[in-house]
Amino acid sequence: AAQSAPDVGGEAPASAPAPDLFFGRDAIMAELLRDLERAQAGRGGVVLLSGDAGIGKTTTFEKFCEEAQARGVRVLVGRSSDSGGAPAFWPWTQILRALLLGDGGVGASSELAAIVPELAEETQTDADSAEDPDRFRLFETALEVLRRTAAAGPLVIGIEDLHLADTPSLMLLQFAVQAIASEPILILASCRDLDLDITHPLRRTLGEVVSHAHGRRVPVEGLAEEEVRDFLEGILGSRPRRALAAAVFEK
Repeated sequence: AAQSAPDVGGEAPASAPAPDLFFGRDAIMAELLRDLERAQAGRGGVVLLSGDAGIGKTTTFEKFCEEAQARGVRVLVGRSSDSGGAPAFWPWTQILRALLLGDGGVGASSELAAIVPELAEETQTDADSAEDPDRFRLFETALEVLRRTAAAGPLVIGIEDLHLADTPSLMLLQFAVQAIASEPILILASCRDLDLDITHPLRRTLGEVVSHAHGRRVPVEGLAEEEVRDFLEGILGSRPRRALAAAVFEK
């Protein structure tokens, strides 16, 4: 059955319904739903949802997750932290923690203690020995958890604010592009458009993903003037004058 909200390390709390102010993204949503249908058919991939700050990436991201859940697809979301103190693999830690810990876990592995530290205790592993495992084995074990989960039904993995993610998280995403190509798994990541230095790890990740046959980048751009008018109507409860919509559009 579809869940009421994406998993973020567990069940998300219920919140009061808000007005639906989702406008001007029909074409993007149609693209994303085609990606979802391909994943449901066993052709997984990675999609990067990119755009300026405040342009609507999060709203589009959340709307897609709601639609995927309405179709009976399990959705797990990890969010990068801007606090500067988050541990390595933080978005993946949230996702894998929800899958591995608790009664509904798909099976713990001591090799993943570097990503989910709680596993060291569950598997009675010396935490020090799990700090620096072979990277390929670590990534492959993490992806195997996703494969086992997806064997019970298609899976959407969401990663918000990829531009804030640490380098190990970006490397795991790059590894995943090839690893899920024949799996019922879709990874959707949102990232802010930035003027990246050539040495920035996100630049390499973006290049690796979009160069792969199963990865692509979807830009989220500003609303057209008539869409701004629709948006204002949703906020105000009545159709605004065209001059007001034009003024807001220009701003």
